[in-house]
Amino acid sequence: MVLIRRWLVCGVLVLAQGFGFGLSASAENIVFPGSSGANARSGIINVVQDHGADPTGATNAAGAIQNAINAARGKYNVRTVYFPNGQYRIDTPLVMATDEANHRGMILQGQSRDGVRLFVDSTKTNKFKTSGTSVPTAVISTHSGIAWTNNAFNTSIQNLKIDIGAGNDKAAGISYIASNQGCVCDVKIMNAAQTGTGVDLATQTIPGPSLIRNVEIQGFSVGVKTSHQQYTTTMENITLSGQGSAGILNDAHVVTVRNLTSTNTVSAVKQVPGGSSAGMLTLVKATLSGGASGNYAVDVQDGFVFARDVSATGYAGALRDMTKAPVAAVASPLSEYVSNNAYSLFESTKVSLELEAKETPALPSAGDDSSTTEDDPSNWADVTDPSTWTYNPNGAAGAVQGDALDDTAAIQAAMLSGKSTVYFTNKGTSDVGSRYRISDTITVGPYVKRIIGMYAQIDPIGTVKTSLPSKPLFDFVNASGSPSTILVEGLRVGTAGGRQYFARQSSSKTLIFKHISVRNGYGYRNTGGDGSVLGTGNVYMEDFHVLPNQTPDSPAQPAFIFKNQRAWARQLNPEQGNPNIMNDGARLWILGLKSEWPTTLVQSVNGGATEVLGCQSTPVHDAGSVPFFIDHTSSTSYAGCAESRSVSDNGGTVTSQGAFSTIVSETKGGTTSFLTSAALQSGGSWRKAEQNGTSAIVKSFVLPLYVGYSVPAQPTNLASSAGATGVVNLTWSDNTMSERSYVVERSLSDTSGWVVIYNSNGIPDIDAYSNTGLPSGTRYYYRVKATNNLGSSYYSNTVSRVVP
Repeated sequence: MVLIRRWLVCGVLVLAQGFGFGLSASAENIVFPGSSGANARSGIINVVQDHGADPTGATNAAGAIQNAINAARGKYNVRTVYFPNGQYRIDTPLVMATDEANHRGMILQGQSRDGVRLFVDSTKTNKFKTSGTSVPTAVISTHSGIAWTNNAFNTSIQNLKIDIGAGNDKAAGISYIASNQGCVCDVKIMNAAQTGTGVDLATQTIPGPSLIRNVEIQGFSVGVKTSHQQYTTTMENITLSGQGSAGILNDAHVVTVRNLTSTNTVSAVKQVPGGSSAGMLTLVKATLSGGASGNYAVDVQDGFVFARDVSATGYAGALRDMTKAPVAAVASPLSEYVSNNAYSLFESTKVSLELEAKETPALPSAGDDSSTTEDDPSNWADVTDPSTWTYNPNGAAGAVQGDALDDTAAIQAAMLSGKSTVYFTNKGTSDVGSRYRISDTITVGPYVKRIIGMYAQIDPIGTVKTSLPSKPLFDFVNASGSPSTILVEGLRVGTAGGRQYFARQSSSKTLIFKHISVRNGYGYRNTGGDGSVLGTGNVYMEDFHVLPNQTPDSPAQPAFIFKNQRAWARQLNPEQGNPNIMNDGARLWILGLKSEWPTTLVQSVNGGATEVLGCQSTPVHDAGSVPFFIDHTSSTSYAGCAESRSVSDNGGTVTSQGAFSTIVSETKGGTTSFLTSAALQSGGSWRKAEQNGTSAIVKSFVLPLYVGYSVPAQPTNLASSAGATGVVNLTWSDNTMSERSYVVERSLSDTSGWVVIYNSNGIPDIDAYSNTGLPSGTRYYYRVKATNNLGSSYYSNTVSRVVP
């Protein structure tokens, strides 16, 4: 008997099955419709069923796995190589791509991190011993040894484990490069020796942007290595232990790390001189233990650093900054540290805004109830097969991937088919063969809570491609009985001249976007063509890339528009837009941001609040007087930002300050002030552009921290009401996006004796509180204020209530 239990993991419903390999079912188990070969509905390439890899560990599986990888290779057709739970002996390195021009994307997907084990056995002859190679060789390489530049699009490794046994002292874990969109996610890498590197992003000259998330590394000389000025790496939820040299080693790279846990005697993070430029490290929320007393938990020997909320035990201190004279040493716990200068144009405490950093939510699942079958992959709706749909009132035929016909009606019918998960079969063996064609907006309303793209490609045609104002490919609307949260994962858009937005929020639902690549067109908005707000539901983005038209539309459009809503983004890559991101009265938190066009990166207006942690500009032309950031009567905080490329790379004129001469334009109270690159240079906040095309030194800007915010707006309309016995209920109007907390105070008098009875402690968006356990018959007075890192708002109005 095969026992099946459902779990929801990473937004995808999965099945756990009992296997005969001695492996217990894991709490994550990712499976897809169908099984293998031509009958695999989803188009995955199964290393066991399709290519005969041995999942028992008894024989070398590397050859069969490499054959599966070879079958998945292609220029723009991104296929998924799937590893069922099992033990796979690897005697020779696995290489995902060997031809930069023609091998441009692939997903290695395991069924579960702890159920899929790729191991190197020291008792067997293999290529990972000292005699096999003079330098460490990775078990998995995304590329061959040739010099790759910027073509490793849509390259990911997910949900598996690499285990390097003792004696394989020349083995590394993963040698990784991705371009614009890709991740190493939910991966564990172990090495019995302190040699090699767990995840090496330093072997190629243009790594990233990419996302390293939910990764655990044990052993090795270095856990994660980053290098080179161009581009960026974003890391989150990283666990390191037992490294011999450093947990994370960086030189010249713009690297952003959040939620780092390290158990090491050596430095958890080390930034060293290297290359022709200086690194920019952003580190937020780190717990670093086990340190030797002679080491510092974070050791900055070169470049720039922004660090916040770092605790260290055993070390000489939380952080050492050797770029300072005298050397700066910071004890634990470290609240906030900025190398060089923190900048502000108006009077402000030079401390980061510290907006709430919400985790991407897991979808609610009926899968915990074994009697529910709606999320079983065998019950998903395939856009190509109407037989998988519950409803098809108009008798639509299925979509056909790779033909020249319009698939709009079929995809819309699948979205209305009554199934909770809709997926795009991806069996394309070429760029054209991987495409589905859409001519008008697809409405996502009732039933659907997951859209799984399998990395198929959408080709916009007709009015959805050409209309101005731009139309969305997918419009998320409110509908009776529809799910409160929707995940969209693994879709690509690729066609020249597209004016469409990938998605529009027209609902109160929570939307989650993961691993999205829009190579022509725009990304996301929650407004109509007239700028009106259509939906304010929360939105979360991970690993989202957008490349709008090289020739901007008139009027120019932002790649992302957030208006009067809350948004959280991780590894966001809008390469072009004007501005790239518009925050119109929203609260926007971004971890890892990169752009290439000489237009404003983020424009914040109408009381919006924006926090950026780690960002990079690699401009292809001179920006002239265009500001990098614009803050108009809003609250902003930009940390860990840098420029990396001179305009001379693209035929521009080499200047002393790089492409952007104006870094921040801020308007407060009718007055506009500017922070210039010249001012940053004079303060020492610059680094040499690595690709400057000449022998001249081009001083590209570095912005370790900029703050432009005020105390929050005053809460208003405080009101009280009687609750149950001993309870007073309070409500008020939340009038700000820049608060961190709300504080409620109470007194027996309206003039004195106020005491704090509630503090939300870093949780914003509070507009109600119930004061319980009070003595009946007593009159109490109440008032409320909002706070942030700068200070407090004015108090609200005062109200009183006799306790019932």
